[in-house]
Amino acid sequence: MHYLHQKRILHRDLKLSNILIDKDRIVNIKPQKIADFGLAVSEPCDDNRVCGTPNYIAPEVLQKQYSEKSEVWAVGCVLYALATGKPPF
Repeated sequence: MHYLHQKRILHRDLKLSNILIDKDRIVNIKPQKIADFGLAVSEPCDDNRVCGTPNYIAPEVLQKQYSEKSEVWAVGCVLYALATGKPPF
């Protein structure tokens, strides 16, 4: 995600099913892969539609204000799901 943000790319649909985890890489703590760039845009973007998956959408996205911070929220939701085994909302 850090790499994408350095390149000014917003994924806009980060969720558990869009993060590909290689079990061999987990042991070595190497970067995982992000999939499904169907809603991705480069910043700045005029496309202010509400998009993403409801359990992972940050509150500001509902006000059509999508940013890197919205993706950090989504990653927090992913981590919550991984830690508890259930969605955050």
